[in-house]
Amino acid sequence: INAEYMGTLLLNEIFEFLAERRQNGERVPSIRFLNRLLFSANENFEMAKFFYVLTQVSSALYYKRLDQTHLFKDYDPEKKVIADTTVPELNIQVFVQRVIDLKVPKLERQDAEFLGRFLALVKPSTRDPYVSQAVFLHYMRKVQIKDQYIILGEVRKLSSELWTVLKNEEKIVARVATLGRRRMTYHDFRYLLGDVGCSMEIIDDILMRFVDIAGMEITLFFD
Repeated sequence: INAEYMGTLLLNEIFEFLAERRQNGERVPSIRFLNRLLFSANENFEMAKFFYVLTQVSSALYYKRLDQTHLFKDYDPEKKVIADTTVPELNIQVFVQRVIDLKVPKLERQDAEFLGRFLALVKPSTRDPYVSQAVFLHYMRKVQIKDQYIILGEVRKLSSELWTVLKNEEKIVARVATLGRRRMTYHDFRYLLGDVGCSMEIIDDILMRFVDIAGMEITLFFD
């Protein structure tokens, strides 16, 4: 068996693994489809939520005309002065508080704490969690690159799925009645939206953008 044949065979196997079958029968390679194969729904949601919160922080820094190292700048609590120099790392509680101090619209303390936990590293000597400036800036660059390639098609896809939710309101309400409880979780919402035909690629995006799960009762969602 020659190398060219083996290479072609390997590429075919990779395509079969990565390719998602669309409704028209066409097979299309999809990173999102691969992510669903490799990671659980909760893991994919956590990653999507992380980038969503980080994008909010990035936008706040941009509109306040602050550079990306602002959260790591030296601060004199007595003089209440922010220096031009930065520190390489922050205690996780300090990092969370500085994110909160940005006063990002609709960003709650729990979101800042989630961001801190996701970015946190642990010092081997003391086991204390901290956030590294280098790691933070690494993910900020990923957010910037991602934002450069947002296309109109993604917005249209989200709009289409939201229209699916609105058209199936009665069906969703009927499903909720079968659950027998008022308080909902992300698992419940994911099930409900999937049940009415929403794309699995967009469901997590809908939950992050439009559903505040903390203490929510289902009547608040539909009324």
